[in-house]
Amino acid sequence: MKLREANPEVDRSYRQQAATFFMKYKNWMKNVDKFAMILQDKGFEWNVPGYYVLRASQIDKQYQDLAIVILASEEYLRKDSSATFGKLKFKGKSYNSIFLPLPYMLSKNIFVHEFIHYLDSIRFKKDFHTSAKSALYLDKGDIERYYLTPEEFNAYFQEGANNIEEHIDELGEVLKNILLSKFDSFVDSFASNPKLRKEKKAEFFDDNFLQSMYLKNTKYKNKFRSRLYQFFTHLRKKYDLQ
Repeated sequence: MKLREANPEVDRSYRQQAATFFMKYKNWMKNVDKFAMILQDKGFEWNVPGYYVLRASQIDKQYQDLAIVILASEEYLRKDSSATFGKLKFKGKSYNSIFLPLPYMLSKNIFVHEFIHYLDSIRFKKDFHTSAKSALYLDKGDIERYYLTPEEFNAYFQEGANNIEEHIDELGEVLKNILLSKFDSFVDSFASNPKLRKEKKAEFFDDNFLQSMYLKNTKYKNKFRSRLYQFFTHLRKKYDLQ
């Protein structure tokens, strides 16, 4: 299965949609602490013990088919628990659902990543495989194949691109010009091979994802660089650096 490529403008509109809804969700959850019983005061309902479900339409009416599910049972309280995207039947209706372990329920990176899965599932319909299926590779210890599934490649790329664009948005004109002057410099600043870095840098793309992009013979190595170049030229156009 192969997902059709989105152009940089479509990519950006999806990132903006994800980031905008996250801010609405974050404001909805304002002052919430990590005690599960507080979630009920925020409009969440029990589905099964430990699963707290919020219909996204309570936050934004355009998302009638989406649910946010906070996983609060003991097994999901560990820092190594993972967020996923999939289906949930709730009160007789099937929802596209973002499943968030309690420790990560307000993580922007994780939320944007899973929301991109949601948008892709609508765009590609039957061609889209849920992140739960991709995660089967993780269960088998096949990290490379997990990151190289079309669904995860797109979500991890969009997650990193969102971090980069938000970072550059906050910079002055001089720094924008420096960072976007040459593509190789851009790659070195934001997407260099983690194994070859001489010093620790801020993590814009997930480091494990980046390492998979730099493995020899990976079919996505050139695809990653090509999409990164499209993103680079999009940013130069956005900031009028043509």
